[in-house]
Amino acid sequence: GYTPMSLYRYVSAKDDLILLMLEEATGLPSEDVRTAANWREGMELLYHDMLQRYLQHSWMLDVPINGTATTPSTAAWMDAGLHVLAGTGLTPLEKISIVLLVTGHARWAGTVEAGYARLQRDAGLTDDELAAQENALFQLLVTADAYPDLRDAVDSGVFLDQGDPFALGLARCLDGIASYIAAGESGRDEPRPWAGLEDAEIADDRRFR
Repeated sequence: GYTPMSLYRYVSAKDDLILLMLEEATGLPSEDVRTAANWREGMELLYHDMLQRYLQHSWMLDVPINGTATTPSTAAWMDAGLHVLAGTGLTPLEKISIVLLVTGHARWAGTVEAGYARLQRDAGLTDDELAAQENALFQLLVTADAYPDLRDAVDSGVFLDQGDPFALGLARCLDGIASYIAAGESGRDEPRPWAGLEDAEIADDRRFR
């Protein structure tokens, strides 16, 4: 029974309305994240929680990122990720970097999966039918002369494989983090690309990300 403009009795601008919508849709991570048996399980749960939130409310992925949204929900997800990494011996910057890696991976996976889900709904295709359609397109357009390595992948049937490439990518990232943590615990030196950077250099790097 409300008109669209009546919403502006409660918020001052459209940006504020969108922020409140994001806050409501984002919600809080499950308590399972904080009570996970170890940091790796906790980060996997954080990833899956966030991915499911994006798939439930895929419109969130269409909202541009304009800096870090300082809302209670955003803080709660960040806090949960940092809590998971509390016993790893990592520095605050290293912990934040890992949380951003995992949540960023969830956003990218959500973007792709939501796009495919939308395509399936519109075309009325099953997973296997969509994969076959995509594979046929690559078979037609990807030539060995122009794209030899991609053509090899196409011929191997990679685009018919129903495996989850995002889960594989996350697992390999977590393998690398586990190795990094283990190296710190054993006293081995591991390269830290940000170590020794001046503030201006870090600012330059952020500008290009």
